[in-house]
Order: sequence, then structure tokens, then C-alpha cells
Amino acid sequence: MKHLCPSRPARGFTLVEMMVALALGMLIILAALRLLLDARATYADVDDAARVHETGRMALAHLGVMLRQAGHEETAGNSRRKPPSPSFALRGLDSPPPHAMPAPDQGHFGQHGHPGARGGDLLMLSVRGAPTASALVNCMGAAVSPDQPEWMFYAIREPNSKTSELHCHYRDSNGTWRRQALVEGVETMQIAYGVDTDTDGATDRWLAASAMREQDWRHVRLARVALVVRGAASGVTRDPPQTFELLGQPQLAPPHVSPADGRRTRAAFQTTVFLRNVASVP
Repeated sequence: MKHLCPSRPARGFTLVEMMVALALGMLIILAALRLLLDARATYADVDDAARVHETGRMALAHLGVMLRQAGHEETAGNSRRKPPSPSFALRGLDSPPPHAMPAPDQGHFGQHGHPGARGGDLLMLSVRGAPTASALVNCMGAAVSPDQPEWMFYAIREPNSKTSELHCHYRDSNGTWRRQALVEGVETMQIAYGVDTDTDGATDRWLAASAMREQDWRHVRLARVALVVRGAASGVTRDPPQTFELLGQPQLAPPHVSPADGRRTRAAFQTTVFLRNVASVP
């Protein structure tokens, strides 16, 4: 005869067991949340860095195209036209005052400022188009005038305390100076000019715009452009502020120290452009 064991009454978790289970569950949830936040922050930093590099490459590519056009003059339909003097094709200012507005087409090239000022240098250049359809364009992509050299200049502007942009200033069809933001996030621009002082066809000196004499502008063969580009504020604190050595020589450009925001991705970009049109004119 089988003896059945009496069934034991069902029992639940004790209060201590429930508290331990809740604590472990909360730890797992907090760990998962922390991993999610870290992943989002990493993604934001990677995306911001990619945008900074894209901005730097795009800005340098645009400036390179425009510098290669400097001093060029189309001769289609007018083969007797003489090329413009290079002294009226390229100019620059070192650290001009904020919102400086030179008038290069009137021979007013402005004044140099204090080295190390925010925004850096200002670049002026001119081109002239052809009487017929011209392949040359200004910084807005419009065909340049065949009647006279068309000037434009580039400078860093800060519409507000959180934005820094590369702007192009140009004259519209009515002759009024206009400006257009081209690239957001460019914090400073520094430019050095390679000069062929002995006219042997090779660059033998690198000069900042403030060290250039009037005759030196006629013998510029190369331009070296350096930019510092910043991204949006991120969650990474950078202390001390970043310092960038631009153009390789302190006499060409003072070190650029980032503002004390400490929470932006920054990178420096540099390129050297051969000025084929300006250098080709004796």
C-alpha cells in the first residue's frame, strides 16, 4: 500500500528575496541605460568629427578653386586683351578688425590688425570673364563680368556667439557689396604667400600678408591656406583648450588657441595652391 506524502503548502518569495531581485533588476536596467547613453554619445562624437572633416575639406576645395582662378582673364572674342596686373589680382590682410570691409576694386585694401585675433586673415582676389559665355564664376557660382576685374573676398564672420562661418563678399549685378555664408564651423583662416623674390621661377620666401611689400604681390607663386574647423558642442570635456600650430612657422601665423568652451570637436586643415595665373604674369 502506497503512502502519499502530504502536500506542502505553496510559499512565495520572502521580502528579502524580493528586495534582492528588485535591486538586481535595477542594476541591470541602469547598466543597460548607461551603455545606451555611451553609445549615443560615441555616435554623436563620431558624427561630429565626420562633419568637421567634411567641412574642412569642402572649404579648402572651394578656396583652392578660387585661388587658381585669381588673375585669370578670358580672351575668347578678344585675343588682344592684356592680362591684368597681378598686383590687382590678389591681396590679403592679417587679422583685420571684425567686420572689416575693404574695397579692393577701388584700390582700398584695408588695414592689418593684431596677430592672433579671432577669425584670422582676410583673402581678396579678382578674375575677369569673357565677352561670351565664361567658365569662370564668382564665389556664388555666377559668371564673372567681362567688363572689368571682378573682386571678391573671404573672411570669417561670427553672426552670434555660437556660430562661426566662412563668408564670401562679392558685388551683385547692381554693384552692391553682398555677403554669403559658405561654410559653417570655420573658426579661423590663416594664409601665407610663397614669393619668388628673385624672379627665377621658384618660391624662395614665405611671407604673411603684413610682411608683403607692394612689389611682392606681383611675384606670388603659391598660397598656403590653413583652417581650424569646429563642430557642435559634445559631451567630451577638453581641458586645457586645444592649441593648433598653423602654417608651420610662428612668424607666418600665431598659434591658434581654441576658446574656453572646452566641449567642441576641432581639427586643423591645410593646403598649398599654385597660383598659375598670377605667377605667369611678369
